[in-house]
This record gives sequence, structure tokens and C-alpha cells, in this order.
Amino acid sequence: MATSPGALHILSFRSYLQLNIATFIKSFKDSETIKDLLSELILLISSYQEEGTKLFPAVFLAQDLKELMSLTHSKNNVPVGHGAKDPPLAESREWAVYFIDSESQLHYGIFLNDLSPLSPTPFERLRQAKSKDSNIVGISKLGGNFIELRANNGEFQYLNLMGDSDESANPPKLIRNFTKHLTSGANEEIKSHLELFYYRVGVNILHATHGTLVAVVNKEYPVPEIFHDGIILDKPILISAGIAQFLASNNIEDFQKLLAWNHLLSMMTGMDGITVLNTEGSIIAYNCFIKNSLQLQRTKDAVLGGARKRAFSALCKYLNHELAAVLYKSQDGHIELGASEDRLS
Repeated sequence: MATSPGALHILSFRSYLQLNIATFIKSFKDSETIKDLLSELILLISSYQEEGTKLFPAVFLAQDLKELMSLTHSKNNVPVGHGAKDPPLAESREWAVYFIDSESQLHYGIFLNDLSPLSPTPFERLRQAKSKDSNIVGISKLGGNFIELRANNGEFQYLNLMGDSDESANPPKLIRNFTKHLTSGANEEIKSHLELFYYRVGVNILHATHGTLVAVVNKEYPVPEIFHDGIILDKPILISAGIAQFLASNNIEDFQKLLAWNHLLSMMTGMDGITVLNTEGSIIAYNCFIKNSLQLQRTKDAVLGGARKRAFSALCKYLNHELAAVLYKSQDGHIELGASEDRLS
């Protein structure tokens, strides 16, 4: 409806947001308070940072703390306070924030995530839940200003607050597709565990403040010549073998090795250059650089932008041959996946 001349008309995004999230919290006792809190958290988390560093907290709203801890396989909850004031937020990789809508008042605190690199993240467990009622709601910042709102009854909503028109770059779906290509050559008995391992690596990439470029070599091929300007490992790190060893032994040393490899991959993907893996999930090389030939730069496919984006475009030309997939993430959070057309068929 048009406003009359001179009238002040303000379009409130918060009001629009509250209209679209009402179904998520209809089972909560104090739904009006929770609706205000949920919309406030979505806007806060979308741009949350400390001293210029972007942070990616995962936040859960529930009516029963024990039910929340059971669903997420979490432990060691630390009560922090009560009321609807702004709580201290936590990084989702180790700690998550919870709000409990109890009979008397709102309580909040933090709990320790399941840190095993072979376990689903707490938010991934929420994605898998299929309860009858929506009495647990989670909010997760996936990359850039891309927010996922998820309930334990299967209801979900993605919120793109980045201001762009690209609706195809769904970060969790893209990372899952990446892990499918990355593990396509692994043994079937180990593949699901390997996918979980690399899904966590992918989440770390989404949350990192730097850009990343990862190439996946088909295991049938030797390391392509284009990667020889880099650090090629004398022996590939066989992640799948390490996972198999841990599953057989279940000892702390093998578990710590997997944690160390997860951390090592975070460091490698945070360096300049390209990290190279293969379709068995093994680490082949890192800090690799390719030369964009003058011929490539003169073609109509040449990409304007930074060197990492141009390298991504160049690497995609090797898909369906030496490479099975290429993952690109810019420093500002934009993410793309190039993948072989027939690799998963």
C-alpha cells in the first residue's frame, strides 16, 4: 500500500523475518519471547565478529536441556546466565551456545561439541533429526552471511543475507557434494567415515578467514605436471588407512592422529597455493602453484579477479580427466565447486 505524501514509511526487515520464522517456534511455551530472541540471534550471528575476525557460532534453542544434549551427542554444559540479554557466543568448532525456554525464565549457556573427526557435528545431527514436534531449533552461520535455520522436525530455512542473487551456492550442500567426489575412489566399508572426516574439514574451510583452493586428483592418475611447482609429499598421507586403523584399535593414539590430520589439513588449506588430494581422500601435495598461460588469459573464458579465481578457472579445464573436483573459496566467503560430470554415476 502506498504511503501518503510526507508520511514516514519504514520497512522493517526484523518484522518480515519474524513472520517467516513463526512456524519454527510454535511449540515453545513463550513463543513471543522466543520469536524475538530468534530474529535477534539471526541478525547478530550473520555479521558476528570480534576484533575484525568473523566468527561462526552455532546456537540452539530448546525447551529441555537433556533432550538437546542427547540429540547433539554433546556434554559438559556450562550454565552462563538467564534472561534475554545478549549472551557471550562461542565458536562452533568446540563449543555451542544453548538457550532453554523453561517454565520460569530463559536460561542460556554453552556445551562442548563432539570433537571426533569421524562424528557428525551437532548441527549435522540436528539436520538428521525427524521428530514430530519442533521443540529444538538451531542457527548456524555457514559462510559469508549465509544462515541456516533448522528444527528437529525436519523444517529448515536458508537465509542469504549477503545481498547477492546467487541462490545456487548452498554451502553445506556444496561441501557434501565435494566430499562425495573426494571419497569416490575409497573402499565402501570406509567411505562413510571418510565423508564425515572431510565434511568437518569442509566446515573448517567455510569458517576460515582466508581463501582456499583444493584440487582432487583421480586416483588412477599420477600427480599432474601442473602441480609440480609446489610441495609434493614423498609419501601421501593415507587418511582412509588411518581411519581404518582407529576403527580397528579404538585407541587414543590413533584417535589423536586423526585429530592431528584434521588440523594439518586446516593449515594446508589456509596457505597460499593449491592443496592437492586424491579420490581416496589421501593428502598428496600443498602450497602448489600453476602458471596461467598467455593463451588461457586471452581466451573468452579468462576470468577477471584474483589469482586464486583464475587458477580455479584453469583447473576446471582438467575435470573429467586428471581431476575429479576443484573447490574454491574466496577470502570474503564466496564458494564454488567444479566437479567431473560422470565421477559419481
